[in-house]
Amino acid sequence: MSGKMEMAKNAPVLEIRNLSVGFNGARGQAIAVNDVSLTVPAGKVVGIVGESGSGKTTLISAALGLISRQTAEITGEVKFEGRDILNMSERELRAIRGTDIAMIFQDPMTALNPSMSIGTLMTDIQYRDQGVSMAEKRRKAVEMLRRVGIPDPESRLTQYPHEFSGGMRQRICIAMALLGQPRLLIADEPTTALDVTMEAQIIHLLRKLQQDFHTSIVFVSHNLGIIAEICDYVAVLYSGCLVEQGEVDHIFHNPQHPYTKALLACDPALLPEHVTDFPAIPGEVPGPFDRPAGCIFQARCNLAADICRQVSPPLRPVEADHAAACHMAKGV
Repeated sequence: MSGKMEMAKNAPVLEIRNLSVGFNGARGQAIAVNDVSLTVPAGKVVGIVGESGSGKTTLISAALGLISRQTAEITGEVKFEGRDILNMSERELRAIRGTDIAMIFQDPMTALNPSMSIGTLMTDIQYRDQGVSMAEKRRKAVEMLRRVGIPDPESRLTQYPHEFSGGMRQRICIAMALLGQPRLLIADEPTTALDVTMEAQIIHLLRKLQQDFHTSIVFVSHNLGIIAEICDYVAVLYSGCLVEQGEVDHIFHNPQHPYTKALLACDPALLPEHVTDFPAIPGEVPGPFDRPAGCIFQARCNLAADICRQVSPPLRPVEADHAAACHMAKGV
């Protein structure tokens, strides 16, 4: 293989550089995402984790061009396979959404049109394949439903979303997302509405399909257990800021930022059995108008020193493929 082909094969699918998102309001501009840089390598799963209000959904929405420039100021750079998403026209964005880039949402019942049968939903989403017959579109729909574990898919094409369980509806959403054979799949809290057993099945399914289709995945969640199970790399967001990122093993076995450590300490899966007093991080995520000086986490951090209250720490390496924005982190 030539060097050029090798570079193309290993090139990042998604590159986010210094992305900031601010919403203008009566009190001024609310910064929801603050100078975030993130890379999604080809064929890998990157997790984005943080509490509610950390900016996870805003980050991926901005990266997909889903936030109106009329209501928000977006700066930075977002490149999908080298193409600048932030400077694409609406027509260009429509051309890559659902094909090159697909998304799985949190609640499958609101993602599926309740007035349309599954067959209609899955054939309509193939509207770009104008030279393909309806019979072929239905065949593709049946095959994809079978791959995601829907039993007897031929007969179920005539059924409606309310006739399926929550887990089955999410499988249908995954099937619809994969019909275009996307090179990037974004999953925004796809298991939050499911019970634990179904959650495990969906995670296993996504991992298998990612390997089968060689698709890169951005997996958004507040659940560290799921992140550890499915992801290769992890980015930890706090109040719109990237505070730690790296390989999943580094993040879980050698966390450097106090916020990451606090999230891990609160993970129910890591607590002893029969615990009745569940730990929690004291305080709450600061709002966009209440950001403290210095470190964004210093008000909730029991290690905060004077420098933390005065100087915002840069994201710096702590080991290979691992960086943290903390004055107390052990740098390389």
